[in-house]
Amino acid sequence: MKKLGVARLIACIAAIIMELLPLGAVLRYGLVADNGVVAFRFESYSYFDVTPMGYAMFNYMICAVLTTITAMLSLLWIFFGKKRQTPITVLSAIALAMSLIPYLIQTFNIFTVIISALIAAVLVLSVIIQIKHE
Repeated sequence: MKKLGVARLIACIAAIIMELLPLGAVLRYGLVADNGVVAFRFESYSYFDVTPMGYAMFNYMICAVLTTITAMLSLLWIFFGKKRQTPITVLSAIALAMSLIPYLIQTFNIFTVIISALIAAVLVLSVIIQIKHE
């Protein structure tokens, strides 16, 4: 069980490292040319950056904070071995839901996909650990 907990912690830390890079959070800006044609420009930011929050993209910061809390709870679980996995599972599920919002509005890149995959791995490992404890 501890091996699964360590794997979950490694996935959390990898997701946090990817979220710290200024490449994951994508914002799409519309630029209107003189002839009326709209062109879109994409800019990338860190998940922990406040610029996307200024453009009402709260999901990046929520995902980053919940992933950090999940990593801290996973670390505590490894050392103290509590049987309750529900908080970690719920927080990782909410973080996964927040990381899937960019796919709905088509503002994602490969880093967003990797972050979502890592958070999904955290969720799957949490569910496996929870099932094995029961």
